[in-house]
Amino acid sequence: EEQYKYICSSCDKLLTESTDSFRIANDWLHVIRPHPIYFKKYEHIFHTKGFLIIFVHILKNIFIYSAKIFIRLFKSIKNKRTKITIDLNNVDSLYISHLLNIDQLNDQEDFYFHHIPNKFKGNNKSLILLINHTNEKIDFNKTVLDNKIVIPNTLSFFEEIIISKKLIIDAFKLAFSKCNLKIKLTAAVESISPSSHKNLRVGIFAKQVIKKSDPDFLFTTYEGQPWERVIYGMASSVSKKIKKIGYQHALFFKDQHSISRQLNKMFNPDYILCSGEKSYLKFLNLKFIDNNKILLVGSNRLSSVEFKESNNLKTFLILPEGDLVECLPLVDLTISLAEMFSEIDFIIRLHPITNRLNLLKIRPRLDNFYKNIELSSDSFDNDVERSNAAIYRGSSSIIKATQKGLLPIYYDIIDQPNIDPIYELNEYKNKIINPVDLTKIISSQIESLDNQKKIINNIKSYFTEFDHNELTKIRV
Repeated sequence: EEQYKYICSSCDKLLTESTDSFRIANDWLHVIRPHPIYFKKYEHIFHTKGFLIIFVHILKNIFIYSAKIFIRLFKSIKNKRTKITIDLNNVDSLYISHLLNIDQLNDQEDFYFHHIPNKFKGNNKSLILLINHTNEKIDFNKTVLDNKIVIPNTLSFFEEIIISKKLIIDAFKLAFSKCNLKIKLTAAVESISPSSHKNLRVGIFAKQVIKKSDPDFLFTTYEGQPWERVIYGMASSVSKKIKKIGYQHALFFKDQHSISRQLNKMFNPDYILCSGEKSYLKFLNLKFIDNNKILLVGSNRLSSVEFKESNNLKTFLILPEGDLVECLPLVDLTISLAEMFSEIDFIIRLHPITNRLNLLKIRPRLDNFYKNIELSSDSFDNDVERSNAAIYRGSSSIIKATQKGLLPIYYDIIDQPNIDPIYELNEYKNKIINPVDLTKIISSQIESLDNQKKIINNIKSYFTEFDHNELTKIRV
């Protein structure tokens, strides 16, 4: 906890006064939350073997990042200057969202914003830019389905040179800044990382679209990611009238930092749309922006299906996060549970961003080796319908599963921070540290199921129903 606070304050010193988008794009300086996936990149700072570990870490990353710069430039050699040829004259509202898999391009509504674009100004006046998290190469000028454009993974050679040059210059500025030596040297190297480069690329492409379309409103998903702040800064540099709106679509996690950290005004949102009452109240208390610009819009994650009572714990739904670092511990736990409890069925439901084939390469026995383990290809609703309980760690999908009647069981890994999205309900919840703990939960299932009603009553405040009237409070 002390390490986390130290990293937050140290990185903030290098960010908060900056008016430079190249500094704001530095991925390492944005401390999201104390989650193993996010905090792994800071661990070397506290290594007990001293500066030698830091030195090796820095040298290794300099070599890797430099090689990736040359690879990116080589890939972009054939690219002409990025020029958007699509007619964007009717765009009134611009949305920055995410492409997690190629099938999403065929969906009528966006995975994150759902029907906000249509309710706010209408789909015909809305344009959605999708940050590409897939390995698919998609031409932004040719593949436009309805009102969607996929942000390219590489810009033109000239633009890629400019991005790399600016990030390298800021790396030298960071190296000579007034800050702890370990912090500033790491921050300098991370300035040229692929993540920092991508943050800036997304911002530059969004800036071009804003110049061409001149929208009145800019919406982004809002989780505290650096690219969000870069885009706000780019938008502010182009247009003084544009309103920058962050949709806090997920949960407000314990000790979450960068989502509510003040930067220079140009990098802050003008409005925050909250998905639930709990996050709404937290933003009000933080005094991040004016309270009348924090709006409780709600979410489509709220389940409309009534709670189903279950008298037996026979099928467990496993809900891992997208990153394999967090996916594997739950998968390994499931394998141990399946071997110990042959009469219980386990359904592993992967996050949309998780590559199924990569997981099977690491854990090949998941592919039909265990009769009581299923790697699901079914819909989320169907998986929930045939389950009685859910084992999870950091996945916010536990909210919807719990609302539909599944008993939540948190997998607590010793010597790791608590990343439970519904940690505030610990009084009523079960947790599992090792496979044997499931025996205790099954033996006391009557008491656990009684607590389930209390959990459901409390969990309603995490996501609330959409109230589109709140959108009318956004003004140019």
